Amino acid sequence: MGLCLIFLPELRTAIQTYKANERSYQERLEATEIARAKAARGEAFGAVSQNGNLPISNIVSLARRTLAETEKLQTENAAARKAAEKRVKELEKRARNLEAKLDEEGRESSDIAISRKHLEEALEDEREQHKKDLAERDFTTDQTRKKYQGERASHPIMESTSLHQ
Repeated sequence: MGLCLIFLPELRTAIQTYKANERSYQERLEATEIARAKAARGEAFGAVSQNGNLPISNIVSLARRTLAETEKLQTENAAARKAAEKRVKELEKRARNLEAKLDEEGRESSDIAISRKHLEEALEDEREQHKKDLAERDFTTDQTRKKYQGERASHPIMESTSLHQ
C-alpha cells in the first residue's frame, strides 16, 4: 500500500512531463508547417522571379530540399508526438490502476480492522464467560464441601471411620 503512494507522485510528474513534451512537439509541428508553407511559397516565387544572383534552378532546388527537410522533420515530430501521447495514455491507465488497487487495499484494511474488532469482542465475551464458569465452579465446590462437612458432622459413624483410615 505504501509503495503505491510512493509511485503516484512520480507517475503524475511523468504524465506532466509527457504532456509538456507533447505541447513542445505540437509547437514544433506547427513551426514545421509554417516553414513548409514558406518553402512552398518560396519555390513558387523562385519559379516566377529571376533575380540575377542565383539561377532559378538553384532557388527551386534549395526550396525543394528545404521542403523535403521540413516534411521529414514534420513526420518525425508527428511520430514523436504520437509516441508521447501513447505513453501518456499508458501512464494515466497505470495511475488509475494503482489508485484502484490502493482503494481496494484500503477497503481490505478496513475489513481487516472490522474483523479484528469482532474477534476482540468475541474474545472478551469468552473471557467473561470463562470467569463466570470459574465462579460457578468455585461456588458449586464450596456448596458441595459445606454439604458433606455438614453431613459428616451430623453422622458420628463417619467420623470414627474416617479416623481409622
